Amino acid sequence: MRRWRRVLVVGLAIATLAACTTTTTDVPPEPSTATQPSGSASPGPSAPEAAPAGFVTGLTIPWAVGGERIRRDGTKGNDPGEWPPFPVAATRLWDARTTWLHLEPADDQWSWTTLDAHLAKAEQEGVDDVTLVLGGTPRWAAVRTSPDDAPWLGPGSASPPRDLEQWREYVRTVAARYVGRIDAYEIGNEPNLATFWNGTPSQFAELVTVAAEEIRAADPQATVAVNAGLVRRPDDLTALATWLTPAVADLADVVTVHVYPSVPQVGRVIDLLVATRQQLRAITDRPAWVTEVNVRDGSSLPPDEQQRVVADLPTAIEAAGFDRAYWYAWTDLGPRRLIQFAPGSPGADALAALD
Repeated sequence: MRRWRRVLVVGLAIATLAACTTTTTDVPPEPSTATQPSGSASPGPSAPEAAPAGFVTGLTIPWAVGGERIRRDGTKGNDPGEWPPFPVAATRLWDARTTWLHLEPADDQWSWTTLDAHLAKAEQEGVDDVTLVLGGTPRWAAVRTSPDDAPWLGPGSASPPRDLEQWREYVRTVAARYVGRIDAYEIGNEPNLATFWNGTPSQFAELVTVAAEEIRAADPQATVAVNAGLVRRPDDLTALATWLTPAVADLADVVTVHVYPSVPQVGRVIDLLVATRQQLRAITDRPAWVTEVNVRDGSSLPPDEQQRVVADLPTAIEAAGFDRAYWYAWTDLGPRRLIQFAPGSPGADALAALD
């Protein structure tokens, strides 16, 4: 029997929650997309291919070290740190107050306290596999602000930088400072959503080009990953090629997506997963990771069904040809509609039972 390797990812990932909402009284509507590509439907799914060796499955830890955060409604709160009570193999940092706007709040003024704390916590817990997501433009460096900018990141956070050299300096400074401590850099977060990117595909390609160059110059051993976007349903698939062109993919070691099926899709989620992997393979032969996954409205499922999904969905992701999958999220700080991972929850119990 395959032994599942637990991989937990640090990062709030409210980013995806904003995109995965349905209409409620406490959740803003789904953000508009930056691009609405047209074209023929994606090819239908085929039988899953052989699973890759060394597949890992994981979970997001929103506030591993605690601290002040900006909530979805724009108010500030303070949250205690919490680490899961079982072994953690790897961490991914996004929306953990470690974006560009947090690290360089003013031009050439750097703030390393929170990122250093996350890395120290990971080392304390025996974690030696850390991924940092690069993104979140500071307002001082942004071309524009937009009503669609993620409120928990702030105005200008989805904007391209005014000066590409400022982005270059950010990536160079981070990659040089954390040689040997940050193992992978994921460039971008859901560029197909205006909440996180309101630039053009060519501007996104420029960011990837510069970031890949600086990461490899500073730390040749680090993995360069590029996020292609969010997939909720088959009609999201055509947008992946808008942002992940062959030229962009060639700059990466790994390509990534976020997959959030709805409850009705769970029974045939393999179709969505295989179609997503096919779409990526049509662009590039690079390995692929699902760096965020959960089920929209999954908390509405009975507890035993939630446990079954947590146990079975990573198997489907692996069978579809992905090398990693990261569940969202340990102690979810967003709307209570996804499958929850918190002490005593069905999702957490199922995760803890995985070998």
